[in-house]
Amino acid sequence: MLAEFKDRSAFDAVRRKLALVAWCRYRIASGDAEDIAQTAITAYFEVRDRYSGEENQFGIFLGIFCKKCLVFLSREGQEARGLRRLRLKPELLRIRSWPNLQGSGSTVLDQLIVREDARAIRTTLDELPERTRRMLRALLDRGRQGLIEQSGLNENTLDSRLHSARSDLRKRLRSKGLSA
Repeated sequence: MLAEFKDRSAFDAVRRKLALVAWCRYRIASGDAEDIAQTAITAYFEVRDRYSGEENQFGIFLGIFCKKCLVFLSREGQEARGLRRLRLKPELLRIRSWPNLQGSGSTVLDQLIVREDARAIRTTLDELPERTRRMLRALLDRGRQGLIEQSGLNENTLDSRLHSARSDLRKRLRSKGLSA
């Protein structure tokens, strides 16, 4: 195995085989496969003394290479999930590149997001039970103290009902992809 790493043409042949394995098995591009191969070679030289009695040294090296490929894919997957999250929640990106023609300072994208979110919030509020909607509306109109006076409820009872109403609203908003 060590002889293959010393001979340039043999090393190139091993590198091509590894790139082929990375592509066929994991769909990793050849440039990334070469980077992974270099880290696998380094790791192999670190552990080869532990396996000096083994006959299949290339199998050990190939196992290290495959493990490095899986680590690469999991890291790449994390980045893809991060990009997917940014696509779903553009406010995380804070794009300020499209000025509004009305000059209000917010971007067109921000206005679209606000409109879509407002529509989803109104729809979610309409889905709440009638009693909960009336209580939240009265809270907005009169405030907490006014709601206590109007309903005649104990403060703790009202707080408990408000907590339940807010939790229900928050859960429904999250199920639609909105953060409450």
